[in-house]
Amino acid sequence: MNLLLCALICGAVVPTGQSKAQSLRVSAAEESSVLLGRAAKEAKSHHKAIYVVFSASWCGGCQAYRQSFLGDPQLQKILSKYFIFVILDVQEKAGDKARENPGAVDLMNKWAGLRPTLPFWAVLDGSAQLKGTGIDGSGQSVAAPYESIGVGRYLRVLHTANPRISTEDLWSLRRRILSPEFGRTKPSG
Repeated sequence: MNLLLCALICGAVVPTGQSKAQSLRVSAAEESSVLLGRAAKEAKSHHKAIYVVFSASWCGGCQAYRQSFLGDPQLQKILSKYFIFVILDVQEKAGDKARENPGAVDLMNKWAGLRPTLPFWAVLDGSAQLKGTGIDGSGQSVAAPYESIGVGRYLRVLHTANPRISTEDLWSLRRRILSPEFGRTKPSG
């Protein structure tokens, strides 16, 4: 089972080869609720929020999201100060069902509605309360924001989950995401 608990704390890096994002491979099969509980404990002790990404191995957009949003060193330098990352595998094909995190599909459906599009992300505050998702005001899935309006909404959601994010860091995130060289491979969805 491919479980990743991406602990982006205190600059600790345990590379797994799955993404350029800092991550820690969890060796035992665990329920998504257990992983989120562990993330909530870390978040609370480090005054961070939780950034949950729902992904699948077959999903090209998920891999692009991991590469651009989770793998970009400039974004990670900022986001790692404010978030603990949890990547949950869902919707795997029949031969890969063992990769899925138990309970993750139900959690994604609860947060995204009946038709989530991968990749799907959600942010929770340090108490593990949902503060926002990749679903916009019209009910459309926004896997990754690349236009100015989408980026503004994305940053508001991040700030809602962790109000400690500085104005300077929010502007740096905005500039990086909207820069021409960022996200050359844009996630679909």
